[in-house]
Amino acid sequence: MECHHAIVERFQILHRDLFDNNILVVREKGTVRGLLIDFDCAIDISEGTEDGRGEMTGTLLFMSLNNLTYSNVKRTNLDDGESLLYLLCWYATIGLGTKEGRSKTKGGL
Repeated sequence: MECHHAIVERFQILHRDLFDNNILVVREKGTVRGLLIDFDCAIDISEGTEDGRGEMTGTLLFMSLNNLTYSNVKRTNLDDGESLLYLLCWYATIGLGTKEGRSKTKGGL
């Protein structure tokens, strides 16, 4: 969440595809650090040209309601925040286990 906030505030970039495979987490000397990857769907919000209407962007399970319903509302940081909330719910329900454990769980979806 801190990483995403820093990217939006400092660089005016909206990721638009937040899900578990686009977040790397590393634990070094008792400190946990996160890293966002895969900016294929990202946009520069400082330009103000993207209105997001009629475009679904991201991973279905973690899309914001505005995105899922083709809303005319402009995509903002709140949409990415909503995706992060869904991601936290996913982790709370499924857990963070090993990659092998997660793939067994995801297979049923």
